[in-house]
Amino acid sequence: MKNMILTSLIAFTSISIVGCGSGGGGSSSDTTPSNMTAIAPSDIKGSWKLESCTEDDGDGVKIDVLIEDGKESDIWYYFDSDTSCSNALSYTLEINTTNLYGPKINLTDANDAYNIDLTNHVLSMTPKNDSFATDLNNAVVCGFTDWSKDITKNVTTCFNQGADYDVYGVISGKLYWGNQDGALDGSTSENRPNALETSVGFIR
Repeated sequence: MKNMILTSLIAFTSISIVGCGSGGGGSSSDTTPSNMTAIAPSDIKGSWKLESCTEDDGDGVKIDVLIEDGKESDIWYYFDSDTSCSNALSYTLEINTTNLYGPKINLTDANDAYNIDLTNHVLSMTPKNDSFATDLNNAVVCGFTDWSKDITKNVTTCFNQGADYDVYGVISGKLYWGNQDGALDGSTSENRPNALETSVGFIR
């Protein structure tokens, strides 16, 4: 999964942090191989959803993904302090990116995979209950003090995510993203993950 984006978002939206956060992405001007294309391979194209609720930093997260030619739209559903994702939804984050896809490669974990570049991130945030909107206002998140339930705000300028250089693979019908760990964090095209994070999968 896109661990770098998830980690950045958790830090960014933490109510213990006042003001704007920043992501860990690389420069959007980083060199892209000439064999990258905007045409999405058929095995990844279409709608995906996180196989099950995932716990991160004490919160529950569900994710929907729509991958199309040249672009991607992710919706992250956050359940504050609810690792079962069964109680009231706290907020959503929508991430829209420009995508380029590469040819098949073989990773160090012996899985077949493809390079994928995600750039031009646009991030929108929507509180889903009054209590969380109040928390956002008290923390002056992204400089706003008028957060309201179900009102979406563009917070791209507070999330400095330049680009994400990742890999993906589809194994037995499940989509897996790269294991962004250590130096292979996807911050540049040279630092792509060389293995898949197979503990977190997406299904159709």
